[in-house]
Amino acid sequence: MNRKPSPPPTVHGRGALAFTAALLLSLVLVACGAASAGPTITPYPFITATPRPVYSPTPPPTPTLLPSATPTGPTATPTATLTRPPTFGPTETPTPEVTATIPGISDEPCEHRPEAEFLAVYESDPGLPPALGCPTAPPEAEEPPRVWPVEVRYQPFERGHMLWLSNVGWLEGRVIYILLDDLTYTRQDDTFDPHEDPSSGNFLPPAGLYEPRDALGKVWRETPGLRERIGYGTGPERPITATMQMFQYGEMIYLPPLNTVFVFKRGQPGTWSAYQPGSS
Repeated sequence: MNRKPSPPPTVHGRGALAFTAALLLSLVLVACGAASAGPTITPYPFITATPRPVYSPTPPPTPTLLPSATPTGPTATPTATLTRPPTFGPTETPTPEVTATIPGISDEPCEHRPEAEFLAVYESDPGLPPALGCPTAPPEAEEPPRVWPVEVRYQPFERGHMLWLSNVGWLEGRVIYILLDDLTYTRQDDTFDPHEDPSSGNFLPPAGLYEPRDALGKVWRETPGLRERIGYGTGPERPITATMQMFQYGEMIYLPPLNTVFVFKRGQPGTWSAYQPGSS
């Protein structure tokens, strides 16, 4: 006796609703898997830095008390005070210890010492010699390290500073340093072309603030997130004839009108600090 094939089972009641929900969920998951990923966040650009050797500071020896003596002539040593120029900067007070030895890197002092205002800053903060290393000169040069002239365009911002440099020591090429108020910095090449790039973005800053222009303005507008992070300028761009000295792991720049030495310690990211030579 031939039997007719049984019809496929059907789902009734709550079972039907569960089956339908599971089917819809699987379709949604498949669709999500096929969808393309969302936009990626462009990382903040950092320069490639010379790796800094790891060092372990050696605790200073216990000082031996010596009898006091009456000085026989002027023995004053130039000093430098860590400052906040003119709005932002570190708040630490440096310990007035002086050393040119780099603990953990070298047991001998640097062959050459920094010059001019940079010497007072270098010797006023015991953290700078191990952070910066020794002064350097061009690799091919048969001359000791020296101070280099540099033209600077400086502008303070709500949450940092920006500096345009005509050169970096003996290295040719215009660059822009971006200093943030968390004491980190980055450095970018200046790609501004006055024949092709607009001098401004026609922003309308609040009263008393300034939109950066030209080279600083291009970096400010085109670096992702920088405009919101650093804010508007708190003053106009200011041209300054400055000096700088190069070190193994950073550089120092002295801005005479501000009586300020900016110290840049290369890294990922780099860090900066500021000092006022001759202040006590």
